[in-house]
Amino acid sequence: MSDGLPWIRTGGPPTPGYNCPDMVRFLLLVFSATAAAQTTVPADSEQALRARAQQFFQLQMEQKYRQAEALVAEDSKDEYYNNGKYSIGSAAIQKVEIGDPGSSAVVTIKAKVTFLMPGAGPLEVEKAMTSLWKIDNGVWCLYIDPAAKLRTPFGALSKAANTGSAGDRRSAMPMPFPTPDGVANLRSVTVDPVEVKLSATVRSVTITITNHLPGGVDLELKGDEPSRITWKLGKTHLDASEMTQLQVQSSGTGEGTEALHLSVSPMGTLIDIPVHIQ
Repeated sequence: MSDGLPWIRTGGPPTPGYNCPDMVRFLLLVFSATAAAQTTVPADSEQALRARAQQFFQLQMEQKYRQAEALVAEDSKDEYYNNGKYSIGSAAIQKVEIGDPGSSAVVTIKAKVTFLMPGAGPLEVEKAMTSLWKIDNGVWCLYIDPAAKLRTPFGALSKAANTGSAGDRRSAMPMPFPTPDGVANLRSVTVDPVEVKLSATVRSVTITITNHLPGGVDLELKGDEPSRITWKLGKTHLDASEMTQLQVQSSGTGEGTEALHLSVSPMGTLIDIPVHIQ
């Protein structure tokens, strides 16, 4: 008599081919193989993603936005037309990260973008930008998260805040550093003191660099050549309201005045720090 399970029989010896332990082991092997197949990303999947991402960003550089629509997921086309077009001068894929089970991914590119700052005109910067991709109708397509917010040095800005003509909206969503209203002070990263005096008795001075913006900035420091000073910058990236220290020291090889040049990205701000050596 059977209890309803085809691999278990009662009232007699086990029937060949219906042994319960063997069947359980067989099913476990099947389930394990299925799970492994689902979490393994095919080797050609990344190649296909890279090819479609490169095609998409090439069309963006050429401002062929309608042709690029074919590379956008169906549920993101409206967002693409409203806020999803890119304004970039160049794009190179830096990294591709495919998630489990292989149907979604993040593509990071390094792109040259131009944006406007009050009183400074157009500024071109090179910056890493990320985009979301997913399998749609069997192929990789760009996906735009409608709830996403832009991360800028001025804080998180919602896409809805950038409303203008169709031309203005073209770069609203992907541009990593759109200009917020009311930002008038380009030098929102300050140095204290603003100049340095070194002498035989004062061989070293510490400068405090402060980021007053609600978003992160990158710092790069250069000096005159040949130089009579040495310097050491503590951090090259400052988050919102973060500070770092710059150590400036005389090498003891003569008198004169030279300068350190602090570049702040992505604003394109250059802060000159005079160094007087007596």
